[in-house]
Amino acid sequence: MNLFFILACTGTKITETGDTAPVDTGDGYPDNPAPFTLSISGAMSQSLVFDEPSCSSPTGSTNMRMFWRNRSNAHVFVLVTEILGDFDGVGTYTSPEYRANIKLQEEAGGSARYFGSTEDSAVRIEYEMYEDQFAFGQAQLTSLEGSDGSISLSPSSYSLWCDSIER
Repeated sequence: MNLFFILACTGTKITETGDTAPVDTGDGYPDNPAPFTLSISGAMSQSLVFDEPSCSSPTGSTNMRMFWRNRSNAHVFVLVTEILGDFDGVGTYTSPEYRANIKLQEEAGGSARYFGSTEDSAVRIEYEMYEDQFAFGQAQLTSLEGSDGSISLSPSSYSLWCDSIER
């Protein structure tokens, strides 16, 4: 009886439900924040809905990339949040101390528009949870620069969330 109690208290479980996010079964993982809307103003004015997260952190690498896309292809922008060469799990990554970047770029089917943080940008990326196949945090930046000019983002912070990390 005591062994069962110990096992019941130490285990965590995520239940997959088809194409939806995992159901929290008491492990403390936050719900998927999707969908969220990012309003762009300045050199480009548009409201973009993001609802498909994905993450990549190759084994042996100190890089972490988080991508937000639109599943229904209502637009071809991808919102990329990355830490290049200095990612070490839970913590706060800022620029220029770390190579922390945020980009908004069009993928295939767009006009190749690109906006990104600069070396002087006040990028703040915070991972509050990071486990083998789960990541959660927040990114913050108010504007991005591109060849067509600068854009402002509203809201200036957004969630980072992945229930699967490509290795």
